[in-house]
Amino acid sequence: MKIELAENYGFCFGVKRAIKIAEENVNASTYGPLIHNSKEIARLDKDFKVGLVDDFTTFKAGQKAIVRTHGIIKKELAQLKEKWCRCC
Repeated sequence: MKIELAENYGFCFGVKRAIKIAEENVNASTYGPLIHNSKEIARLDKDFKVGLVDDFTTFKAGQKAIVRTHGIIKKELAQLKEKWCRCC
């Protein structure tokens, strides 16, 4: 089998932007996985203390919440803001 790699490959613009936001918000948590790449999620946790939260109701007042690349439901975003979370 012959494997050919594209000349250019890697994360798209939106994912690069999301990763940069996560790196700039140490000790934050993402609501859902930021991207579908477990190694990158682990790197953000290890190097920038960016955790992963699967249930938005567990965010605490004042906690930094990073909205995942694919977005969230408007109602959930409003509830996060009502809890005084800093949404990135």
